[in-house]
Amino acid sequence: MRAPRTQRDVQKLVASVAALRRFVSKLAERCLPFFDLLKGASNKKEVNWSPECQKAFKEIKSYLSQPPVLTKAEPGEPLYLYLSAGAQAVGAALIREDNGRQQPVYYVSQVLKDAETKYPRLEKFAFSLVNFKKARALLPRKRNKSAISFGFPATNNQAEYEALIAGLKLSRTLRVQDLKIYSDSQIVVKQTNGEDITKDPILAKYQALVQSYLALIPNHQVLQICREENEEADILSKLVRNSSDLDCSVYFEELHKPSIESREVLEIESNQNWMTPFINYLEKGELPEDKEKAQRLKAKAAKFFLEEGLLYRRTFSSPILKCVGPEEAKYSLAEVHEGICGYHINVSRISPVLPSSVLSPIPFAVWGIDIMGPFPRAKGDLRTSPRTSTGETPFKLAYGTEAILPIEVGSPSHRAINFEEEANKEGLRTNMELIDEVWDQAVERMEKYKEKTREHFSKKSRVKNFQVGDLILRDIETSDPTNTGKLMPKWEGPYKVKEVLRPGTYKLLNMDGSEVPNTWHGLRLRKFYQ
Repeated sequence: MRAPRTQRDVQKLVASVAALRRFVSKLAERCLPFFDLLKGASNKKEVNWSPECQKAFKEIKSYLSQPPVLTKAEPGEPLYLYLSAGAQAVGAALIREDNGRQQPVYYVSQVLKDAETKYPRLEKFAFSLVNFKKARALLPRKRNKSAISFGFPATNNQAEYEALIAGLKLSRTLRVQDLKIYSDSQIVVKQTNGEDITKDPILAKYQALVQSYLALIPNHQVLQICREENEEADILSKLVRNSSDLDCSVYFEELHKPSIESREVLEIESNQNWMTPFINYLEKGELPEDKEKAQRLKAKAAKFFLEEGLLYRRTFSSPILKCVGPEEAKYSLAEVHEGICGYHINVSRISPVLPSSVLSPIPFAVWGIDIMGPFPRAKGDLRTSPRTSTGETPFKLAYGTEAILPIEVGSPSHRAINFEEEANKEGLRTNMELIDEVWDQAVERMEKYKEKTREHFSKKSRVKNFQVGDLILRDIETSDPTNTGKLMPKWEGPYKVKEVLRPGTYKLLNMDGSEVPNTWHGLRLRKFYQ
């Protein structure tokens, strides 16, 4: 691996090393020369690669060539925590002993900023310990526990059902496929397995909600255990009366109303979402009745595929993406920003070097031979002018990015002056990822434009509406202009309406069942009365 030459190379190096932060000890301290190099260099292409940077670069390469292997801590095993504090960074290492040898389990490091660098040495050690506690969610745990407190009156059987529903909600979020449920409530187990009939109307609602969750899990079992085997749950139920006594590994939840009161909202959210049309088309070949919507769905579905019941999307510049619904999207966002992924090394966020080259790349920016000559001219440069109906230029809708104008060659624009081949390629790939959204927005604008146009002209015209199967007459002057005159009939027919293409536009049939060529507007038709 060669040493970075440009600021972009340094940014890529820092991002790559940051991904390995839990495997490298004192990573923040090792990367300090890189952070100093990036400060104040947001508008520079070249960087001053100093001897300190080269030394840090060689140390990281040497460390990664023979890294210590992280080991897994076993439940109940004693662990040792080592803290380090430097002038500009702090760190921590979690260690376990294996046959007299100390093996690393996890590393944490943090860059000190502003006033933090002035902390006394003892306070830096305390700060390192606090920083380690923020990342404790990544450590292996013996078991996940949860406790529920009710803000409403509930019987023992209702409380058992609420506990069961809480576990099923968690299983549904984690997309569990095989589930075993253990409960010491004989009533809940037998009613869920269908051995007993649920006569109580409130418990019947709980049972219906439980069955709706179980229907989403292919393989599940509900088993009864003795009360003696469920001591841990009994202990949690006693501790929940005083939530301050709960251990930090216990997830505490307070319910303000019964779960059965929000059942209708749950059913609506669990059935339909934005992925449903794609899944129905890829699995069953189902398409919308509207031909235009069906055509657009076919075009979009080419980027998607199903694997083991999950929907994935192919991309141009990144790995295959997993598609998620609204609930899983909320969980993912919360996990990224607040959960175990929310802990990152404190690297200063630097704006892109060439923002315009990424957002407005230059298409066809390659050397070549002109074997076709110039493109035919369009009046008023229609290809590069935004259209009122779509809000975008035809060139961008076709190629995903804006064209470079002749004036940008004679009088170079910002993107032409700051052109960089790699950044331009990245921008083109990014625009290809976003082109679907651009198309959707253009279609929405076009539909609104059509609606406004339709409203404007409908004020001046009276559209006749016909239904499929209606008998109508056709204007002879429109169907056969040569066969008209003062003494000739004005209408011919009757014909039968075959299809309503859109309000006011129809396909017709002759009375013998043959199709009449072309489509016909309602202004040229009138109803036939027998």
